[in-house]
Amino acid sequence: MTRVIAALVLAATLGIVARAEAQDLVAALRTLATRLDGVAELRGKNIGVTAFPTPAGQLTALSAFVADQFDEAIVGRAGANGFTVVSRAQICQVIREYKLWLDDRYDSAASKKIGNLTPADLLLSGQLTPLGRTATVSVGLLDTKTGRLVWKGSASFGVNDDIKRLLDSRAGTDACMANEPAVVAATLPAPAAPAPDPARLSVRVSAEKTTYRIGENVRFRLHVNRDAYVTLVNVGTSGDVTVLFPNRLHPDHFVRGGQEILIPPHDAGFTLRVQPPAGTDHVRAIATIDPVKFVPGDFTGGATFRSLDRVQTRSMTVEMNKELDRIAPDRRADHVISVDVRP
Repeated sequence: MTRVIAALVLAATLGIVARAEAQDLVAALRTLATRLDGVAELRGKNIGVTAFPTPAGQLTALSAFVADQFDEAIVGRAGANGFTVVSRAQICQVIREYKLWLDDRYDSAASKKIGNLTPADLLLSGQLTPLGRTATVSVGLLDTKTGRLVWKGSASFGVNDDIKRLLDSRAGTDACMANEPAVVAATLPAPAAPAPDPARLSVRVSAEKTTYRIGENVRFRLHVNRDAYVTLVNVGTSGDVTVLFPNRLHPDHFVRGGQEILIPPHDAGFTLRVQPPAGTDHVRAIATIDPVKFVPGDFTGGATFRSLDRVQTRSMTVEMNKELDRIAPDRRADHVISVDVRP
């Protein structure tokens, strides 16, 4: 329903649906989708659609429109080709929750991260390249576990003034702002933000700096404004997921309000080193007033932190979303930071 309303808003505002160039674009995307027919690697797999940035990495309103149109096109071909489509809503939820974008730039290493955090075995993504009055959309199908390019294709379409406006319009905070009224509302004054409620649960995670080099020591600070149960998850540059809190030194995920938790503590006897490859680490803190434990198990194996494989990560994500949906918004909070990792 949201997609239908969004498409109507876009059509009414920009008038592109009735234009030949837009029809050319939609036709080009549907033709590309038909080329997936018979690709053996698709059978039995889950496929998701992500971003289509420009060569400069910028995410635009057209990036989002293309992703939504491609999503619709492959849904109609899933049954005959033996694959399942992971909804854009699910992909976008993970992109937003873990901030898998940098300002308005898509994290180019996000494919494995999305594959670990969602059921997507394969991801369709690509690039929009403007060439004056035409543009090219290139598409690749990536294996989210190995990074292998399974299939690729491209197509060209005409660009009129309305499509150019979409191409020039930033997608807001991420490529999932697809065709929303926010494209229209961007020209209106923003409403005043409500004053924060000091009694409402708040969680914050921070690092000592925003940029690290591989091999440097890193320490995180965790803080809640009131008693809460906290989980701290790191999605590394490699896409691997590690639960930083609770841990062997602090196996209880209960944190007193006002208490600052250091990870690792100064007296831990070890350091936490930044691991390769270069890229962006995403660290997410989730706090609940009620005693919710997202990651089962203990630390009897001796490891300080719990590293999760793909099956465990996907299970954690499903459980986390289920529990957070059940909890009232005023009884939970989260905070995400991005750490730049350089060679």
